[in-house]
Amino acid sequence: MSAPNIIVADTHELSVAGLLYLVHQAFETVQVETAKSRVALSNVLKNFPSGILIVNPYGVKDLDPASLLKVLTDNPQVYPLLLVSRIDQEDLKPLIKLGSIGIITKNCSQREVLAALEAAIHQEKFVCNKVMEAFLAVNEAADNSQSERQLSEREIGVIRLIAKGMSTEEIGEELHLSPHTIHAHRKNILKKMNVKTPVELVVKAIREKLISV
Repeated sequence: MSAPNIIVADTHELSVAGLLYLVHQAFETVQVETAKSRVALSNVLKNFPSGILIVNPYGVKDLDPASLLKVLTDNPQVYPLLLVSRIDQEDLKPLIKLGSIGIITKNCSQREVLAALEAAIHQEKFVCNKVMEAFLAVNEAADNSQSERQLSEREIGVIRLIAKGMSTEEIGEELHLSPHTIHAHRKNILKKMNVKTPVELVVKAIREKLISV
């Protein structure tokens, strides 16, 4: 592989040492700089505005995923290879949207790290197996949760009428159903939406765009 400039940003000495070893295994000659804080990283980037940035978004002083996003936005010629110590999809989602990015964990195999460096050279997206499995598990759990509480058209109609402030009896008259049936609908809806009161139900239904006001 042709040798780019490489910056390793992490405060964990063992991780940095392991990465430096693999970097030198991958490239015969390579310029490597390290940084342990956001300030140090900014200073290094002034001298190396392009190349590969191997960074732990949770392991650099004064740096988190949100501030890392700004650093990367300000330095578009840098390819970010995230070395994550924990996998938080919500934290990482804005970074993933950057496009060309790599994500590995500290438990990745040597083969995967080298593959990630190869992808970085070609500005290609790379996600190691452990990260991919974690993302799939989160998405599957979310899909299951949503399907378990899927509301019928009738139930959504009841929510709309609750939002209008109508009582159980009034909703029954509107839908030509008995108060007993409406009471059962209300009970099931509260359970599916995981709320306890009609007010919580309406607020959540609006937030999730089940109904509009």
